Amino acid sequence: MADKDSTLISQPTGEVFHDLVVEAMTSEAVSSPRETGYYLVTVLQRFVRTTPGELEKVFGVELLKAGNEPPVTRYVQLKSLADSSLFLSGIFLDHLESRLPTTEYFFDIGSRAYLDLGSLDRKIGCGEGEIAPVYLELSQHFDAYVRVLSHIADSTLFNDTESRMRLYKAWAEDSNDRYTHRLMRSGVLPVDGEKTRH
Repeated sequence: MADKDSTLISQPTGEVFHDLVVEAMTSEAVSSPRETGYYLVTVLQRFVRTTPGELEKVFGVELLKAGNEPPVTRYVQLKSLADSSLFLSGIFLDHLESRLPTTEYFFDIGSRAYLDLGSLDRKIGCGEGEIAPVYLELSQHFDAYVRVLSHIADSTLFNDTESRMRLYKAWAEDSNDRYTHRLMRSGVLPVDGEKTRH
């Protein structure tokens, strides 16, 4: 009998990602158009094959530069920025939070880039106008889709004791709602010792 890992490997990547996205959206109570779920699958597929260099850019500077480019070039640059921000914020949130004073930076860049993409798509039709609603949905609910990707990361990629300990330590330093939610989702009930002492 094949184990779960060999089954996952033998399935087409898109099918595996689709199942993960559907399960995460259900778990996180994120209701969205079907096309947005499919778009998340394409983001995951793209970044499975990415190089580290693609993710090592100064996002704010890149967003400003994109504003000065011709529309088609701007579209390509905005899509790269938006998708990279979403992927990094969702999959590597812990890493980002340990390196930067705030993750809101990536949330703001990603949300803004998707908003600009939606407007640009409607004007020039790079995505034939059909994808503009997906970009606008991602812009308006960026944090919800970060939670979806974070759920996938926590349940499949970083589902071990060491990862939970890192998350708990991060929560102990800054008990924000995101950490609390992620700990509870992984079966850990965070308790603030200072608040429970009599």
